[in-house]
Amino acid sequence: MNLSTYLSANCSTSWTSCVLYIGGNDLSVEGSFVWSSDGRPLNYTNWSPVEPNSYTADDNCIVMIYPGGRWADFGCRQERQFLCKKSL
Repeated sequence: MNLSTYLSANCSTSWTSCVLYIGGNDLSVEGSFVWSSDGRPLNYTNWSPVEPNSYTADDNCIVMIYPGGRWADFGCRQERQFLCKKSL
């Protein structure tokens, strides 16, 4: 099943219904986002307008919000679904 099909089947149309961690953060240096898996800087971004905004002091992890697929910085401590990279 591809990602779009999965998200369509498991998320409602509310912007808060499906917020997924995607493995990036700025825990080391505020505003300098890297991939958690290897510490490499992002070479692609899909931020929502006015994001990242560090709305709270804990907004250090990147999430993807469905529908739309745009990114935001959210707190890292809340339990959420997540996406993983898989080599084909």
